[in-house]
Amino acid sequence: MLNTKVFLGTLLACILASSSFQEKETIPTIKIGNLIWMTNNLDVDTFRNGDTIPEAKTYYALDSFARLKQAAWSYYNNHKDPKSTYGRLYNWYAVNDARGLAPKGYHVATKNEWLSLIDTLGGKENAGLKLKSNREWTKSNGPFPNNVQSNGFNALPGGYQWASGGGFSFKHETGFWWTSTAISSSQAVNFSLYHISGYVDQSNMNFENAISVRCVKDTLKL
Repeated sequence: MLNTKVFLGTLLACILASSSFQEKETIPTIKIGNLIWMTNNLDVDTFRNGDTIPEAKTYYALDSFARLKQAAWSYYNNHKDPKSTYGRLYNWYAVNDARGLAPKGYHVATKNEWLSLIDTLGGKENAGLKLKSNREWTKSNGPFPNNVQSNGFNALPGGYQWASGGGFSFKHETGFWWTSTAISSSQAVNFSLYHISGYVDQSNMNFENAISVRCVKDTLKL
């Protein structure tokens, strides 16, 4: 006969052990200037409170989530990378969700944090040469990737997905990263790196599109 007290005690112990493991799990980071950055693109399918983030599983699904202004993520071309190299692509509704996209102790980088990162590494003209990984980028007619001076930030060209029509573009050629900084009721700031140069570009993107995310430790927020 099942001993209820023993069963409940064992169940509680398992839950606590699991929680403890999650809290102690090491997240790879690098300190650049005054900020501590994750060295991988975000790759989660739940919010910080445990709620599931819906996956845009089909070519046009991201557009459906956009019309509802709901959080969603996708894999490039809707196919999971078996090595999880690039992380997932998220719309900005996921970035801005009150339940928290970043793991506990971290937040999605702000515009000013990206600008601080770029300034620390020499400015927008050349900082990309230090931010980029020395692998996964398409070779070009220019000097890149032979002159990459990767410092461990490990920026990867994950491409993006347009919500309108669901199209994917630029994997291996361009990396795009959301910031948590909105500039209007429909757009937020993003930063991008290109395979042909070390330039870091700042632009604005519509909330409904899906791109990569990098997080920063909560020790300082600019």
